Amino acid sequence: MINDYYNKWLKNFLQRRLTVSSDILFAFDGALSASRRHLGDFHHGLPITYFCEALHWLVGQSSMYHGTDPYQGLTQRRYGFPSWSWTGW
Repeated sequence: MINDYYNKWLKNFLQRRLTVSSDILFAFDGALSASRRHLGDFHHGLPITYFCEALHWLVGQSSMYHGTDPYQGLTQRRYGFPSWSWTGW
């Protein structure tokens, strides 16, 4: 099962509004760098250790957060990032 710490952290992180949308990975990497030793490396914002499971997120739908909607309002595409990652929305 995907790491609960990552789930909670990502939900809170996605509620932030960045001045420059394309800075999403820089902001994510900087904010999560202290936890990297516990979660491992990431690929486009998804933990490699839980990569297949982390791909099961949905934009604007109830998701892996057990009935919550952390992606609400993230329906506009963020170009330059893959659509299969939350970084692309």
